[in-house]
Amino acid sequence: MIAYSNGRFQREEDICISPEDRGFLFADALYEVVRTHDGRLFEVQAHWARLSYGAKALRFNRTEFSELTDVAETLLHENGLTRGDATVYVQVTRGQARRSHAFPPPETPLTIFRYFFHSVKPPLKQTVGGG
Repeated sequence: MIAYSNGRFQREEDICISPEDRGFLFADALYEVVRTHDGRLFEVQAHWARLSYGAKALRFNRTEFSELTDVAETLLHENGLTRGDATVYVQVTRGQARRSHAFPPPETPLTIFRYFFHSVKPPLKQTVGGG
């Protein structure tokens, strides 16, 4: 599986997250999940707007993520997920910094990780008793 981490497309097993990443240490992070069908992202602008809102609320040094649409489309194609349902998972953390409760310096780059997986829709429940 090909994933995206901090500006690079790589095999998922080759991606390393620092043990000093604030998402790992303090859960100082955001995530967003986007459904896809046949390679099309569902209401993607609304998802990026929510991610942006969260980044502003947490006072991240970056609050705009619209370029992730291109990243998502590339990953869909690279992973052969252009047919059927898939799910995009995006994790954004405040980044890597020495362990301290204070926020790191504003120039600290965020950690951005993104990957996809096939979705399996849950089966429809059958009603008991008919009607």
